[in-house]
Parts: sequence; structure tokens; C-alpha cells
Amino acid sequence: MKASSINAVEASTIALNLITYIVSGEEQLERFLGLSGISLGDLQSGAANPEFQGFVLDYALQNETLLVEFSSFAGLKPESLQRARFALPGATYDT
Repeated sequence: MKASSINAVEASTIALNLITYIVSGEEQLERFLGLSGISLGDLQSGAANPEFQGFVLDYALQNETLLVEFSSFAGLKPESLQRARFALPGATYDT
């Protein structure tokens, strides 16, 4: 593994911070719930699940505005979210 890789614990922390960030903004939350088709209860109950965390990271990776805003807010480089995604279950890799 590369020195810049992110382990599962770090990835989970990034994902949980992303979930908190999404929930903190009414417009962001409504957009996430609307586009994902999940309920607020699903979001709350799924937050601790690594597969669900990967789903939320996938969502951010497909939304450049959210990706850039969250990365800036969290003091991360946007590519950190991609590395975090690969550390959680369900990630796909380009070969």
C-alpha cells in the first residue's frame, strides 16, 4: 500500500464527518435525501455501517460542489475522499 493510503478507521471518520456536514445544511440534506431515496431515519441508522458510509462517500464523489466544499471545510484534499472510499466495503477499482 502507498504511504498516502487511508485505513478503514480513517475512512470511517471521514465518512462520518461528511454525514454530519450533509445533515448540518438543510438544502444539502434535502438534496441528499431526495437524490438517494433514503429517509432521515435510514441515514441515522446507517451512519455507523461501513457499507453505508461508502455509499455516502460515493454520493460526494459524484457531486463536485459538495466534494470541494466538504474537503475545504474538513481541511482535506478532495482526492482524500476517493482514497477513503477505497478503504470501505463495496469500492470498485479501475484496472
